[in-house]
Amino acid sequence: MGRLQQGRCAARRAAEGQPALASAGFTDKCATEDDGDPIVLYDEYADRWILSQFAYGGGSVPYFECVAISRTPDPAGQYYLYSFQVPNAEFPDYPKIGVWPDAYYMTVNQFTNLGPFNGTGAYAFERERMLRGDPAARLVYFNLNLASFPEAIGGALPSDADGLRPPPPGMPNIFAYFTATEFSDPADGLRLFNFHVDWANPAASTFTERPESTYAAPLIVAPFTQTPRRAVPT
Repeated sequence: MGRLQQGRCAARRAAEGQPALASAGFTDKCATEDDGDPIVLYDEYADRWILSQFAYGGGSVPYFECVAISRTPDPAGQYYLYSFQVPNAEFPDYPKIGVWPDAYYMTVNQFTNLGPFNGTGAYAFERERMLRGDPAARLVYFNLNLASFPEAIGGALPSDADGLRPPPPGMPNIFAYFTATEFSDPADGLRLFNFHVDWANPAASTFTERPESTYAAPLIVAPFTQTPRRAVPT
């Protein structure tokens, strides 16, 4: 569950390089840390703005994802501020957020106690409650760690809805990441997963691989060569 913090969070300050989320409206580490990997995202279906970054406070657990939701369409106006404590001791590096009708979905690369890589964390934040400033907003989390996926899922992305027609009600969010022979994967391709969140019964939420892709036979793409910083078509 996220803790709602009342306060002002000016997007202008972020553009000027000033702490945007370490504001007087937060408590815990979100109030004192400005640790990085910030995200600015527009939710066009609600006409609101989303700001986020993580907070780890020198490396000791717990870790947090700090999220601000604008109360109006004005990005320089008032925000609802949420501190979401990350489960376990998995530092949420490289967060990526996608807008979807039933949730704000997020992926992170996990590093246990800021140490070794440990797969991907998949999150759903309760969008409806966050938009109205409800302090009872919840999260649902799936731990795609190396114990569950020894092939090492990393760099995954949630889908982000844009355009005039939103996804149909009940459609799961599609998560994707690429495989590459340079990583000793079986083939160059994409693996696709469905994240279905059930806010009426969060324990019934599911994260499952789609039938058109598996690790052994991912969705085929044009061959490419993965270098340390970019993928080069071949």
